[in-house]
Amino acid sequence: MRIILDAMSGDNAPLEIIRGAVAALKETPNLSITLVGDEKVLRSVADENKIDLTPFSIRAAEGVISM
Repeated sequence: MRIILDAMSGDNAPLEIIRGAVAALKETPNLSITLVGDEKVLRSVADENKIDLTPFSIRAAEGVISM
């Protein structure tokens, strides 16, 4: 099953979105998860928190729609 996540929105994004994706993959290993957002930010946050993004595909989306 493929899941696509907007990693840049939500409370404490993108860290909590990435952590949720990691947890989902641990619970259901056959998932294919794509994180959508600013790739530089996603990789930076993952590196700072020692999270491996290798299992995920990343789709760059630099635009943001604010509230």
